Amino acid sequence: MPDEDKVLKLIEVLKNGYLNMPDNLRDENRIKQILFNYFFVPNNTQHIFYEIGDFQGLLGFTNIVKGHRADIALKLWNSDIWCPSVVKESKKVFNYVMTEFQLIRLSAETPDLRVKRLAEIIGFKEEGVRDKDFMWDGELFDTFQLGIIKGV
Repeated sequence: MPDEDKVLKLIEVLKNGYLNMPDNLRDENRIKQILFNYFFVPNNTQHIFYEIGDFQGLLGFTNIVKGHRADIALKLWNSDIWCPSVVKESKKVFNYVMTEFQLIRLSAETPDLRVKRLAEIIGFKEEGVRDKDFMWDGELFDTFQLGIIKGV
């Protein structure tokens, strides 16, 4: 179980820095749950989250190891924001983070074919598929493993 003080500090970073949303939409308990369940890792890594639209999506760079790699978390809740400007802005953010942290590799996993397609447009390549790996509402979906290597 992660140290409570460390999680609370990460919550403050999300609330006051990277997760740019109105105060009335911030739910500290939900953020805390996300951190405990998904994004808490050893101290040598970092996490960055960007809000897409008016909290219609979230782009996260998790498990950042400076000079090496990071994982991508991309969630788009509102299908209306699927447009060329999202791809263009995503490319800018990906390039910025890769340069800022001197990353040579980004990895992503998703069962969402829309997210897979967006990642491929940005330059990710499919590296594998885990059949029937994700269940949603009683239905099984394949999970796609994607990656991009700088300069390739």
